[in-house]
Parts: sequence; structure tokens; C-alpha cells
Amino acid sequence: MSVILKRMSKTLAGKPIAENISFSFECGQTYVLYGSTGVGKTSLLNMIAGYITPDTGSVNVVEKVGYLFQDDVLFSGITALDNVLIAGQACPYDGNDLSAWAIGVLDKVGLKEKKNVPVEFL
Repeated sequence: MSVILKRMSKTLAGKPIAENISFSFECGQTYVLYGSTGVGKTSLLNMIAGYITPDTGSVNVVEKVGYLFQDDVLFSGITALDNVLIAGQACPYDGNDLSAWAIGVLDKVGLKEKKNVPVEFL
């Protein structure tokens, strides 16, 4: 098994988006999450990927997990540099210094001087 969810729950803005979920995702298998807008699909993926933490229960990731967003995504509330660092952790890059690589990426798109600015203010 690569991911094990045990009695995981999460509430956002006073709305339960995951309630007492227990499930095991097997290595080498493909899974599809489907449902109406706002039911918690992306939040569940974000908890599995470690971007947000569940209020109760646990997520045990045995192997590295990744997922693709439907659209290009920047995470609000964090800086331009932190957004690039997240991408760098998920994608291979040339070199050993992830921070230097991320700053180089920002420099290529003219945002090096704004590396510490939250993306919602760019």
C-alpha cells in the first residue's frame, strides 16, 4: 500500500469536507475521485499530498505521491518562492540546491525580486 487514510476528518470554513474516511490506496493502481463541485475532492488530495493536515485521524504515505491539477495552480497564502519550491519537490530538476533552482526559475520569469511576496499580491 502506498497511502493509508485512517479515520480522517477535516472541516474548512465550518463545513465538513471529509468525515471519518478510512481507505487504502494500493501501489501501481489508478484511482479517480469524482463528485460535484465543492464536495472535497481537491481537499482530500491536498491532505494526501501533505499541503493541508486533517483535523483528526491520519494519512500515512508509504511511497511518494503526486497528482496533477486540472488547471495551472498557485497556492495563495504562500510566497512566489514557496510555490516554485513545491513544484520543485514534485518535479525533477538539474542540480542539488532546490532553493537556488527555484530562485533561478523566478529570475527567468522576472519575479526574482518578488520571491517573498505572497502570490495573491503579484
